[in-house]
Amino acid sequence: MMIKHNVSTLAVVRQTRSRSEISAWAGVLAMLVYMNVHAQSLEEIVVTAQKREQSVQDVPISMTVLSGDQLQALGVTNAKDIAQQTPGLIMTTTSTGTTNTLPTIRGVTQNDFSPHQEPPNAVYVDEAYISSSAAIGFNLFDIQRAEVLRGPQGTLFGRNATGGAIQFVTNKPTDELGGYVDVQYGSFDSKRVEAAIGGQLAEHVEGRIAGLYEDDGPWWKNEAPPSTRGGNSDTFANRFQGARGQLKFDFGAVSDLLSVTVGEVPKHAEGTYKSIPGALNALGLGYDIPANLNANATCPGCDDFGYRDPNINTPFESSFASVGYLQKRFSSISNRLSWTLTSFTVTSLTNYQRFTYDYQENCDGTPVAACIYDVGQSMHQVSEELRLNGDSGPLNWTAGVYALDIAQNNHQGYGTNVLPTDPLAIFGFVDGESFPQSTTSVAVFGQTEWQFEPDVTLVTGLRGSYDHKEFQSSTFEPGQAPFYSFTAADGDPTIERKGDWSGKMQLDYRAIPQTLLYAGVTRGSKGPGFNATPLGALPSGYSVQFKAEELTDYEVGGKTLMANGKVSLDGSLYYYDYKNYQAFEYVLLSTVVTNKDASLYGGELALAMRPDDTWLISAGLSLENGVVYDIRLPLGDIADRAPAMMPHVTANGLIRKSWPLFGGSLSVQGDGRYTGSHYASVANSPTTFIPGAALFNGRLSFVDATGHWEGSFNVKNIANRGVINYAFDLAGSYGLNLKSYEQPRWYIGEIRYKF
Repeated sequence: MMIKHNVSTLAVVRQTRSRSEISAWAGVLAMLVYMNVHAQSLEEIVVTAQKREQSVQDVPISMTVLSGDQLQALGVTNAKDIAQQTPGLIMTTTSTGTTNTLPTIRGVTQNDFSPHQEPPNAVYVDEAYISSSAAIGFNLFDIQRAEVLRGPQGTLFGRNATGGAIQFVTNKPTDELGGYVDVQYGSFDSKRVEAAIGGQLAEHVEGRIAGLYEDDGPWWKNEAPPSTRGGNSDTFANRFQGARGQLKFDFGAVSDLLSVTVGEVPKHAEGTYKSIPGALNALGLGYDIPANLNANATCPGCDDFGYRDPNINTPFESSFASVGYLQKRFSSISNRLSWTLTSFTVTSLTNYQRFTYDYQENCDGTPVAACIYDVGQSMHQVSEELRLNGDSGPLNWTAGVYALDIAQNNHQGYGTNVLPTDPLAIFGFVDGESFPQSTTSVAVFGQTEWQFEPDVTLVTGLRGSYDHKEFQSSTFEPGQAPFYSFTAADGDPTIERKGDWSGKMQLDYRAIPQTLLYAGVTRGSKGPGFNATPLGALPSGYSVQFKAEELTDYEVGGKTLMANGKVSLDGSLYYYDYKNYQAFEYVLLSTVVTNKDASLYGGELALAMRPDDTWLISAGLSLENGVVYDIRLPLGDIADRAPAMMPHVTANGLIRKSWPLFGGSLSVQGDGRYTGSHYASVANSPTTFIPGAALFNGRLSFVDATGHWEGSFNVKNIANRGVINYAFDLAGSYGLNLKSYEQPRWYIGEIRYKF
């Protein structure tokens, strides 16, 4: 049976349900734009999105920037948290925790949680690319700003990306002695200590060192009897400790910055889900069954093992065999050498990374422990970028070469405690899979900006890249030699060589004072890859390889400052023609990526203003829609589906009011984010439908008259909403489905001293 062009009536329902929210946000934006404002100008934000320092209002890219002070005021402590004030961005963690982080920008995503897959949205720390999704969910400390760039990136950045780029920029050494200490204590016995100090060490030499210790107590409650917990911790927690040291040598025309970062997530309990009994519908897709339905022939409302959580409607608690744990280690060494000549600057960026992690979870979320998932990675990564930047009158140009080498050893497997066999042997015969992968990529890229008329600039960019990727896979029986194996050799299906290109052509127009308009076409690409096979073989009809994806972005946008710089308004509209979209499917416990075509479209609107010197107001809105063509459903039907992790609407807002008090300043801040309903699976399984939800946070702070001391009280998730983060369809495997959640309400007291 063929089901064509029915992105689903549910999408219409979702749109209808979102109309009131959209209308409300649009009304707020319209009201704010036309308010009569009498205040100081907005603070100018300087970014390096185009590899040189510019005001964000002069960069013809749809982007969101959060300064270090904004990140602190928002209580952002992890990379994934920047989504709360970024329209069109979702930072998903598949489990309840930070096992991996999967960024989605404008619906462009790769939600395959296998450790060897690179995301289509490139993440950088001080221009060093982070390739592993398990390494992306890092704790933030001593951050100067975060930049989120929407749309394909490749003509200016080291690693090409189809969806966008996320940059984190750390505070750098200066010649003035300065630093801070920040201490926090909050709900669930959570403790966080962050500190940094820097200054001049000798003539031409500056240094800075920063560190972070974080320990959150368990906040997910386990109602299972102690006898079923296997002697492990019964709840979820979060821990991190890390440090960064930097040395800067500045001799005027030549400067060199050496940075070393180390971090560890000590082994702790993690990996919790809400387990919901499920069954299959007529299309073979899972849905959640009500308490009185005997769909699995065990007991009314039960899963295949005759179990139903007695607290099924209560978030943040469940009954499960606590076999889960997480451990990570990360180290990075970077060197940035810059040499300024008469007409151009030469920059060399060298980076080495070492990353390991091990994770295990109870992947059925019940005391039965019918499913145990074990995964890990050991990775070495080396990259080098050599870049030239020049500015010759009306022409600004950038040219560079980039090389990347990634060597990984990965493993994953399924086990069970149900059968009287090896406790890590699923159904008694498969232990797991070992799958090393190596990636070598080289690229040449460049971009020019030619102001051929006083008000008009032509932007052109081009990138040529070549990826060489090899993959090996061995699946084995406990205690025996591999029985299903791929090896990398010429002509083998597990070796891939791919040359590709990215390009950009855009016109910028600046005839209106303090206003930038732009329109252009950008082509982005992401290399091919391989599917892992933990069950011994891929499901019938699926192949080991999947192809490179290509995205063409047709986009118009604008940025303007109004009321003497007191109001900023940015907007953009886009249409994506998406070829060979890398669609992730979770088929009978196998993670599978296939190539499909897709079309995505939408736009963003962001506003910031100061009604007077004591107020700061900002708001953002993203509207998105799209379709992925010819998705194969479990029973063989073909259907067009909504993209995974693409809500029709995301909206964010922030209001801050300050008053003078005792010579200092008292501030009250409220911020919130609404994420519309969407699916976690490209098949749009009913059980993976995530309802729209809003999260609100609050902050009360006081800065003393000296400006050195600040005390604050923060509340995250004020309403204590049980917001679903991700969902899995396991109805065909175990007669159940899994939901992971965002954190519950969280109170935090904070004291910060700056010097």
